[in-house]
Formats: sequence, C-alpha cells, structure tokens
Amino acid sequence: MRNTTLAALALTSSVALISAPAGADPRFGRWDATSAFFIRKSENRNEVHYAARMDAQCAFVGAHPVFAYWQMKESKLPRAEDLLPREERAYGIAAQIVSNGTVQMTLQALPDRVIVLSAGKGEGVCTASATVTVGAGSVRLDHVFVQLAWPFGVSFLELVGPRGVWTEKVRP
Repeated sequence: MRNTTLAALALTSSVALISAPAGADPRFGRWDATSAFFIRKSENRNEVHYAARMDAQCAFVGAHPVFAYWQMKESKLPRAEDLLPREERAYGIAAQIVSNGTVQMTLQALPDRVIVLSAGKGEGVCTASATVTVGAGSVRLDHVFVQLAWPFGVSFLELVGPRGVWTEKVRP
C-alpha cells in the first residue's frame, strides 16, 4: 500500500496558478487558482489537480486554501470531480500553514515532504508557483508523471520543470 500512496509525491510539482473565469465550475470563485500543480499518471489521462482559494488581491484565503480535485479527461466531455473519500489517503492534504503570502503544505501520503506555494499577481490573474526540494535545492516544476507498477504501486516519478526532468525511483 505504501507504493500506492507514494503516487502523491507527484504532487510536489509546481506550475503557475491560473484564476478561474467568471461563470466557470461552481467549485471556484472569481479569483481562485484552479490548478497549482497536478499529477499525470500512466494509467489514463485523468489528472489530480490542486487548486487554491484566493482573493482579489491574490492572497490565499483562509487557513486551508488548497484543495484537490480530479480533471476527468477520459470523459467524452472533460469535467471536474471531487476526490472520493478512499482517494484521500493517496491524494489528500495532511497539513497547510499559511504565512506571509505562502502556503506550506504536506500530503497525507508524504507527510515529510513540504510543498511551498507562493501567491502572486500577473497579467490580470492571480498566480502562484510551487516549489519543492530536489537534491540540494528548490525547483519549480510544470507537472509530474507517475509510472504506475502492475498490479499495484508506483515504479517511478518524473518531475518535469522548465529546467529539466528529475526521475525518482520508488522503493518497494
């Protein structure tokens, strides 16, 4: 089961947050960032995205601004869906600390791995970037690809960013 939950390491990626357009999915407010980072798996095209509640000044809102949801890309009409309770163990958020325009968060599957989201403003939308430590430094990532192992678990993770690809093998 540990390998299965390690898929959440993929969530340590980062990309720019994009504000939700008016009239979009009711999950999102006008200024919310609809995708801070996501995990792409080998199993199918569906993705787990992490969004953030933000205000008009592009500051994180509340004590727990980040939440996860599915982008169901395997559907004829792509749509968003909430995580199921049984998926919280792999993709759920364990803790969030909001301070000085950042959110430090950990995932339930990887409580020792800190992901830092920084809020910002750019070209009329709220933005943010997520960083995570890889090796001796912090890196910004665009997305993470998770190669699932058969029949269960994770073989490896590829963290893809503007400066390269980092592959992390997963221990059984």
